[in-house]
Amino acid sequence: SAHASLLPAVTGGFDAPDEETRAAASYALGNLAAGNLSAFVPHILSLMASSSAHDYLMLHALKEMIGSGGDLCAPYTTQLLPRLLAFAERDEEGVRNVVSECLGRLAAVAPSVVVPELQALVPSPAAATRATVIGCLRFAITDIGQSPLPPALQSSLLPFLTLIEDADLKVRRGALLTLNCLAHNKPAAIRELLPKLLPLLYGETVRRPELVHQVDLGPFKHTVDDGLDLRKAAFETMETLLARAADRLEFSAFLTHLLDGLKDDGDIKLLCHRMLIDLSVHPAAAPVLVTTLDAMSEPLRLTLTATLKDNAVKQQIERHHELLRSAMRAVRALERMPDVEGVAKFAELLRNTLRGPKLADKYAAICAEEEARPSDE
Repeated sequence: SAHASLLPAVTGGFDAPDEETRAAASYALGNLAAGNLSAFVPHILSLMASSSAHDYLMLHALKEMIGSGGDLCAPYTTQLLPRLLAFAERDEEGVRNVVSECLGRLAAVAPSVVVPELQALVPSPAAATRATVIGCLRFAITDIGQSPLPPALQSSLLPFLTLIEDADLKVRRGALLTLNCLAHNKPAAIRELLPKLLPLLYGETVRRPELVHQVDLGPFKHTVDDGLDLRKAAFETMETLLARAADRLEFSAFLTHLLDGLKDDGDIKLLCHRMLIDLSVHPAAAPVLVTTLDAMSEPLRLTLTATLKDNAVKQQIERHHELLRSAMRAVRALERMPDVEGVAKFAELLRNTLRGPKLADKYAAICAEEEARPSDE
């Protein structure tokens, strides 16, 4: 900091013609600042206030500074927070993502200051702001690491997570990703909130016709489902909850929505097949699962008997085989449960489809693979 030319030399790299040099300059500035916060924070904030030409790079520098400075950044929170929140409504998603990371890291080191400010923005009329705010939580949770959530954040989780029912698709998806992050990293923090959150989560597993539309691409039309990413995020969260908080789940409701997933897009089917395998060996879930096998047999049969078009490309062929193998593994896990013999439609699926002439050899190979798999996997 004693070198007067240091800051201009580093920030001069922001005007370099190549992206790598600009990124390196941003990284250098952030880490230099972390080494002497009292000297550099005022300079960085002054630069940000005087020019908007390099906002993205300056934000990356702040991200590095907060990440490297850690708890030492806490005394500067009141100076940094207004500057970061000013970017929360920006149109550029890349800018908002970096702001979310900065705010999340800041929330991890000064939660009592940052979290109330973020919570105050949950009802913001700007969807971009709401998306930025819910994104902050994921970075805060990751930065907190193994420590318990600070009280300021723990007590505010429900208002943040109710953004799962927001009007904006990006905000809803951000809230689902945040719930998934919490379920994975801090399951104890959400255990008592699940009775209120699960109905919101299950609501996002449903295919919504109003979000499906066709795009005219000249010689042909392409169907676009704007709700697909939302549903994927919801089913991924269900899978995480099954792994981390199964004792808080009511399995009949869980399986009702998993059944919908068996009729959905290929990525969602794969998730549901994995969950079926896990449920089949769960002592509390398996008996409930047996009662739903009748309803699950038909969507499983449709996946197993699906055929490719003659003009299918290599990627589609590989995807088809992946789904087929995945469905077979799920059926094999279900077949090994007790009390499945009396489920007529499931017995028919095994007899006519999987042990029929077309699939018998493939299913036998899957069964052999599963038998050879170590029991602790």
